[in-house]
Amino acid sequence: MMNESVQLLILVLIVGCIGVGAAVVPSVDFDFNELVVKEYTVELDKDGLLTETFVFDVRVDDEYRMLYRYWEADVVYSDELSRPFISVVSVDSPVVSYVKDYDGTIFPDSISGSEKSFIYSKAYANEVGMYNPDYFSKGEYTLTVNYMINPPVETDDGVYHLNLQLASNHIAYESVSIILDDQNDDIFQVYSRPSMEINEEKGQIILSGSSPTDSLLEVEFLSENVSYGFQTQVDNVVEKTIAAHNKDQLIGSILSSLVDFFWFLILAFPFILIWLYVWKGREKKVMVPRYLSTIPKKQKPWFVNLLFYKSEVSFTKEGFYATILDLHRRGVISLDFDNEQKKIMVNDSDDKIDRYESRVVRFLKRWGENNVFDVNRIERLIKNKYFGRNQAIRFKREFDTIRHHSDRHRFEEYVVGGRKIPIALFILGIFSIFSMIGLIVLFVNVHPGILTGLLFAAVFTVQSAIISVARPSFLGHWKKDYYKEHQQWQSFRRFLSDMAQLKKYELQDVSIWKEWLVYATALGVGEKVAKTMNELDIYVPEARYYPFMVHCFVHIDSTYASTYASSSAGAGGFGGGGGFGGGGAGGR
Repeated sequence: MMNESVQLLILVLIVGCIGVGAAVVPSVDFDFNELVVKEYTVELDKDGLLTETFVFDVRVDDEYRMLYRYWEADVVYSDELSRPFISVVSVDSPVVSYVKDYDGTIFPDSISGSEKSFIYSKAYANEVGMYNPDYFSKGEYTLTVNYMINPPVETDDGVYHLNLQLASNHIAYESVSIILDDQNDDIFQVYSRPSMEINEEKGQIILSGSSPTDSLLEVEFLSENVSYGFQTQVDNVVEKTIAAHNKDQLIGSILSSLVDFFWFLILAFPFILIWLYVWKGREKKVMVPRYLSTIPKKQKPWFVNLLFYKSEVSFTKEGFYATILDLHRRGVISLDFDNEQKKIMVNDSDDKIDRYESRVVRFLKRWGENNVFDVNRIERLIKNKYFGRNQAIRFKREFDTIRHHSDRHRFEEYVVGGRKIPIALFILGIFSIFSMIGLIVLFVNVHPGILTGLLFAAVFTVQSAIISVARPSFLGHWKKDYYKEHQQWQSFRRFLSDMAQLKKYELQDVSIWKEWLVYATALGVGEKVAKTMNELDIYVPEARYYPFMVHCFVHIDSTYASTYASSSAGAGGFGGGGGFGGGGAGGR
């Protein structure tokens, strides 16, 4: 872990650069982007046929193989669902065109096996795009997609409301054109986010503008006739639509003074940080060797991870892995990991375990069978959805809790925290952001000065957040002589990370290496030590188990995410961000 003075210098440079950058360059030019959508055209006809045309501008060679757009709504290929969905009719591009639907199936069937495997591994669900296995060169590439959309439509006494979200998380769209078919003059009110120029000509309503990176792009309209979609009777459709948009429109002259206030704060922030460190955070110097081969103090591995690894209150998954290895070393559990089976057996042991270790053991028993936690069985239960929805949520919540939260009650014995003032500044920033957002919601016209003020408040909040998440002891201090113990654990970690140092002890008793592996895992260098043990032919089963164990728990996480993650764009709504669709264009 680096010297506190170096950390202070780095933090001062970080918050200083952020502040100066925000003060001098409040907006980003599209020309800095390696990939943009130069032209984005959308055409929606009266029958629900939606045509999107993306002109991707690739500005670097050999960087991108896939240019795509994905939806947050469920996408199918020439098929239907019993809930709101988007059906792809056709995709046209100069290379391999593809669709990955909501359940991960790749279309069309004409795509070769190798190309289909690559697309499957890289593409999001609900993604449409083009794939060039030889990478794209600089230039413009056009992707045209035809859909039949079936969004939620609210209706009331012959009035229909449709809110279509075309993008929310995307690369920059330099030019946007949205064309609504209105041959019969059915559409009588149109809103857009961001605000766009609206023209009517030859039976069409044309919206023109642009959409910066990751900004909301949405069109919402009221019509006397909509013949498609999943229609729902809703009272007061017109009134609700107008009310939602009145809420979206804001401005306040009071923001000009707030802009100046936050401009000053973000530039002065480095000096605020230096003052806090000198006042409360500076530690007395202690002498410890650079490398320490003995364990500084007998502590539980999870506690070492919590207090001496990254941050004094930041428990990481390495603390969980170390606890599993330590419980195995002590005979509380038994590990059996290889290419075929991945099991953790809970033994009848008289070994005394603490509160966090008890939680780990209870988790293994609760989700195991006959005191055996079988990773393969758990993955099958998740993948095949044998867990009910609530049961799956309980499993994930408990799984996340034991990996990321331990027992923090001993923290105050060791450290006087220094986060109160940074957190107070962070709360001030959050309050200011919401105040400005509130003003934007109350008024009609939004001008650049207000947006700059909102940016400055956000930057101040980010600066405050950065120093708020610094180690509690950085702007606080260690009690008694615990700072020396902290430095000793860093020396021990440095020793475990150095193969040359470890080689000096290759003839040590195997039990020592087992203990070293446990603490190395807690300190984030378990993989290095396990690798060194294998290279030195030190036979410790735990060193062989380590990579399998880590992979298994990571794989459980990814299996759950791919199985139970569901679309959040299945319902429509009124006002900004309430539209059906979402997603956006990008490249990889």
